[in-house]
Amino acid sequence: MATRRNKPAGGGPRPGGPPKPPPSARTLVPSSGTVTLEEVLVGFQRSLARATRNSLETARADWQVGLGQRSLYVVDSIGVTLQTGVIAAVDAAGQVQSLSLDLGQTPAQGAATLQFSVQSRPIEALSGEQLVLADADPLGHRRPKHALRFTLIGDRHRAGPADAPRAPSWMPLDGRKIAVTLIGGDTGQTETLELVTNPVGQVDLEIDAATNRVTGPRLDRTLQTLDLIERDDDFFVYASWDSELPVEKDGKPRKITSNVVQFWVTRDRPAAPKENR
Repeated sequence: MATRRNKPAGGGPRPGGPPKPPPSARTLVPSSGTVTLEEVLVGFQRSLARATRNSLETARADWQVGLGQRSLYVVDSIGVTLQTGVIAAVDAAGQVQSLSLDLGQTPAQGAATLQFSVQSRPIEALSGEQLVLADADPLGHRRPKHALRFTLIGDRHRAGPADAPRAPSWMPLDGRKIAVTLIGGDTGQTETLELVTNPVGQVDLEIDAATNRVTGPRLDRTLQTLDLIERDDDFFVYASWDSELPVEKDGKPRKITSNVVQFWVTRDRPAAPKENR
């Protein structure tokens, strides 16, 4: 009579074969500990975004939906009520800097009740000549490294003086040089870097405040004027680009400037005393 063998426990070595590889960094693991409030809020936003995207992809894949023969149902908002423990993180001055939620705490242990709603709202499409600067790590998981992303939108098939009038075609511009300016918040020193956009009109930049270095495509060096290690407690970043559309009346090219983003430097030790300027 045949006997049934018990399967080896998950994660352990398999008889006659190599051990099971460890999970990848993208493997999702349910959390039961403490997470920050912003991570919880972003998690709900991502879940709603995935549900909305599922409806969009369904509309693209189902011809009946595309022709209006079937209805498409979309969830555009959710109401959330959480009962969880709240932990405040304070700095040396006793000021609350962040809030964390204890997901393992039960309501019987005196948990707080949080209520909020998550809604999907359309973002205005980029049009016209624009140079957009974004913090690529808005939750600060990689601090003291600051990740930035620049996106350049323009008219790829710009009209020359002899061309007939036509509507512009706005799209990402690749292979364009943009000038990135860094300004130290305390020293007031400025530094300019040159970057080139990739085939999708974007370029990434990383500023490491712990080592005072900046890295990007074909760029890896120490900042020459800013001092993020000792002096500058914060710094500002913006970018500019010379437009390729017809020049202004004075004969000079139009300067397209991005938004300005301020970054705060976190250190394990106090910054050096500031000099009077």
